[in-house]
Amino acid sequence: MEFAAPIARWRKRITLLAALLVVWTGNAACAHEPMSILIVHSYEEFIPWNQSFTEGLTQWQTTHTQPVQIYREYMNAPELASSHDIDFWHDYLKRKYAAIPLDAIMGESAEAATLVHRFGDSINPGAITIYHTAESIALKARQVHLTPEIGELVRRTVDFAHRRHPNARHVAIVDGRSPLGEVAASHYLELLARLPNLTIHKLSDFTLEELAHQVSQLPPDTIIFYTLVFNDRSGKRFVPKAVLNRILESTQAPVYVNYSSLMGTGAIGGYLIDGATLASKALQATMDYHQNGFFSRSGYQASLALFDWKAMRERGISVSNLPEDAVLLNPPASFYELYETAIWISVAVLLAGLMLVTLRARHLSAINHTLNTLAMNDPLTGLYNRRALSPLISTALKTSGEGSPACLILADIDDFKQINDTHGHQIGDEVLIETAKRLRAELRKSDALSRWGGEEFLILLRDITLEESRQLADKLREAIRSDPVSTRQLTITSSFGVACLSGYSNFDTCFRDLDTALYSAKQSGKDCVKVAPPLFN
Repeated sequence: MEFAAPIARWRKRITLLAALLVVWTGNAACAHEPMSILIVHSYEEFIPWNQSFTEGLTQWQTTHTQPVQIYREYMNAPELASSHDIDFWHDYLKRKYAAIPLDAIMGESAEAATLVHRFGDSINPGAITIYHTAESIALKARQVHLTPEIGELVRRTVDFAHRRHPNARHVAIVDGRSPLGEVAASHYLELLARLPNLTIHKLSDFTLEELAHQVSQLPPDTIIFYTLVFNDRSGKRFVPKAVLNRILESTQAPVYVNYSSLMGTGAIGGYLIDGATLASKALQATMDYHQNGFFSRSGYQASLALFDWKAMRERGISVSNLPEDAVLLNPPASFYELYETAIWISVAVLLAGLMLVTLRARHLSAINHTLNTLAMNDPLTGLYNRRALSPLISTALKTSGEGSPACLILADIDDFKQINDTHGHQIGDEVLIETAKRLRAELRKSDALSRWGGEEFLILLRDITLEESRQLADKLREAIRSDPVSTRQLTITSSFGVACLSGYSNFDTCFRDLDTALYSAKQSGKDCVKVAPPLFN
């Protein structure tokens, strides 16, 4: 008896494990049983939406191991003129699929969803039913509604367009009066009416030619929202994508759409219902119920943010800061193409910065040059001043005893004070300027001429003897008195002192002897040249 309780506990555990194993093997077997699904389409097989739907089916099958058998029927809804036609389709589907064990029947869009909702149980009682329509449907057990959430998609598209076109003052809504198109149009009208300073144009009763003309006449600051157009007022039928192409041929306004099957035309895009995503969600819902006996609580949304990068760029719409979940159609082939605008803005900013720096540097250089000129040159005559000539004389003193003889000439305009007193300072300035000009004209390029102060001019001569310096001083004297100066026709004379730097240890001593020679010239009647005796004969 003491072993009975443990044995009973182990017996319960083994029974539970066996039950779990049966459930697991059952689910595993179910997971590998082929699913079968009938998809009823409202429109013909060749329209872009159904082609996108087909791509989604193919992609799902290549990425899942669950085998699936897909049956498809195309109602061609525009041809259904009466309830008799609906009854025909019901009878046709019931006869064709009554004996086929379907896991799911899907109504892909409004008309097909209505048919499946009314007759799904009759067509195949064992199948779950899946609907994709904007219309409200009262769901029962084993039914799921893949709601397109058009209101939310329209809201996000309007918000995106409004931010990308802040200067837009007109919006046009193209409503083809299809079931989903009318739902989208009503949401557009409601949302756009809340935005200030917008004029709304609703285009809904037209022939294709009238529509093309109407959009061509819209103001340039217009945004167009296109829903779906299957036929016009004349009853002529169209593929919605062909109508969109005609609109884009007739206007340069940006066009936003609600369906991914309309992309590739030049439309900007938006938050779109996607046929390929819808197909994969329908198969996912079928597999969830096939394996688990219930649908996912998170739902099955068949939308995505899709934008045509090339169309945005051609219409001057910023391609930066797109939504994180956005998918790009016609993406750029290179980094440069993707960020071309940002690159050129950066280059422009860089060049502007370099230009400003260059201009600033040139400005500072010009200021420095001006300051240097003011510091080193006499503002009246443009000659060197004392500050500029002094270091040149110091260098010449050091080299004068090394085989590089140098001499100084000191010139002083005779009776300059009398000229100023008699004729005024303006004439005195003219005399100084003309004297400087005549001195410069007779000197070599290697000679340094300065206005030493007042009416005195000091000249540094290199590689020259004392006698040659005296002869040059006499030539300068003749040049100064050669022609009258200013409008007053004044004859100007000057006195000169000449000295050789050789043997002097400093400039002050040399200049003292030079000044003495000049004073001697003044005492000798002016307008003459006197030479300071050299220290070494």
